[in-house]
Amino acid sequence: MSILKWRLVCVLITPGVALAGGFQLNVQGQKALSMGEAGTALSKDASVLFFNPGGVSLLRNKFNFTAGTSIIIPNISLQTEAVANTNQTSPIGTPIQFYATAKLNEKASLGFAVNNQFGSTSSFDKDWEGKFIVQKLALKTFMYQPTFSYNINSRIGVGAGFVYTSGSFEFEKAVPVATAQYDNGQASLKGNGTGFSYNAGIQGILLKPDTTKWVSSLKAGFSYRSPIKLSLINGTAAFTDISVALQDQFPAQTSFNAQLTLPGVYSLGLQSNIRINEKINIDVVIDYNRTMWSSYDSLKIDFSNAETPDSKIAKNWKDVSTFRIGAGINYNKILSIRLGAYYDQTPVRDGYVSPELPDNTNIAFTAGVGIELMENLSVDISWLVSDFKRTASLEDAGFSATYHRNVNVIGFGLNYTIK
Repeated sequence: MSILKWRLVCVLITPGVALAGGFQLNVQGQKALSMGEAGTALSKDASVLFFNPGGVSLLRNKFNFTAGTSIIIPNISLQTEAVANTNQTSPIGTPIQFYATAKLNEKASLGFAVNNQFGSTSSFDKDWEGKFIVQKLALKTFMYQPTFSYNINSRIGVGAGFVYTSGSFEFEKAVPVATAQYDNGQASLKGNGTGFSYNAGIQGILLKPDTTKWVSSLKAGFSYRSPIKLSLINGTAAFTDISVALQDQFPAQTSFNAQLTLPGVYSLGLQSNIRINEKINIDVVIDYNRTMWSSYDSLKIDFSNAETPDSKIAKNWKDVSTFRIGAGINYNKILSIRLGAYYDQTPVRDGYVSPELPDNTNIAFTAGVGIELMENLSVDISWLVSDFKRTASLEDAGFSATYHRNVNVIGFGLNYTIK
């Protein structure tokens, strides 16, 4: 019976489709997303609140507002020895971004950010081959970040923000216990949690803007987003179609507590502006990210029902790196054409790959356009595509498959400024 309980909780809060190693949602600013999501040294709009709070005080305008969303279109299938093809039935995702900054004076600035940094959904038909592993899973997180930034000497900005995180999830799977009326039971789990962290950074101008030079400016940045301990308190677990003999262990309803540590991220970045002529210049950005996924070494579940044993599931994820590069060609301050790419390592080791998160090391490509509609209003449109195949197993569940994941993302953003 312990094996059945283990399978019940082993994928409790592991989300599905994501846009970076693990279950990060790296769609936090449309300008940066168009250029490989390399934004650590970029301070073009209020999305710098996420990428590097130190750059907030280096923004030129008195007020900056940025709002946007990304439409995530997943297409995931898997093949096993028993079944030729199974498609995920995951819905389209729409994470949001909202950023606002204001200068208090020439030195100090305030900001506030709201975004979705982790989570996604994955779902399958009720009777698919892996129904005892997962049928449906959805995780959403909202981050709220008030921020203070200070310009030290007009060339170096430092900043930090307190981050409050709220999260919710739903999980459904079949329970391998048959009755005279049903081939298996059903489990449905729901919960909410909160956590606290911080986001801090420094951004410096290494070469002051000079339109008389070919390389007209150069900036560098470093930021750190701390781990988030997301505590899930009094989640609800409901079991249906369970035989009377097993209802003590699989009750109609019980509660549970759990804790998930979302990883910390270190980022280093460079941004240079290359002047072609009076009307055309090119932004070049490079980022290195180190995501500390080793914090997700296990998943602990504490059920309030005494007959349902608590569980500690090994995840054994590893720290990984992401390399990002991008460029934006700017024409006369009214039009920008952007391209980018990133190489993203997966934290999920062989033997731990589950059908709701068939992650793999991959290369993604990005593109986008920015248009100035009027002096203080502009729009950004971005596109990202990621595609890979991986043959891997979830050893503890005895499940192996070849996965093919293709994800397209279309993003939209509006920027409004007051000088």
